[in-house]
Amino acid sequence: MKKLLLSLVALCGFTCAFAGTGTEADPYTVADIIAKGAAATENGVSVKGFIVGSCTGKDFASATFTATGASNTNLLLADAKDCEDASKCIPVQLPSGNVRTALSLSQHAENLGREVILGGDIAKYFSQPGLKNTKSYKWVGDAPVDPVDPVDPNKLTLLDKS
Repeated sequence: MKKLLLSLVALCGFTCAFAGTGTEADPYTVADIIAKGAAATENGVSVKGFIVGSCTGKDFASATFTATGASNTNLLLADAKDCEDASKCIPVQLPSGNVRTALSLSQHAENLGREVILGGDIAKYFSQPGLKNTKSYKWVGDAPVDPVDPVDPNKLTLLDKS
């Protein structure tokens, strides 16, 4: 009995150590949200993950892992930057406004593979556990670099190769 109790305590400690609490300081992982199931609802949470693609159609089977032809209204978030397995992703709704403008892969291909913390509500989306009513975002690490302005040929300096 003592071994069983110790095993349960160890298992709970192992499991709980990796689960976030859903705050911006301790966000849920994508795996945390998937584990809650499609019926789960929770308002005002934060989740951290990598932008890996979007759903280009009306269902989760349309998941694609590229910025080419990406949807403007949603994205896929995963725990791993190189994930291409939809079962390890959650769909994220991008409501119109500043969040969509900043995160949409159709407008910002450079966001593919970027790590971000998103604030919103856990809810069923594309018949999957997902994040809806996304209200906030915070880049983890450096923000994506904006495209460089075209070079002005009048400002180039020629190097003397002699």
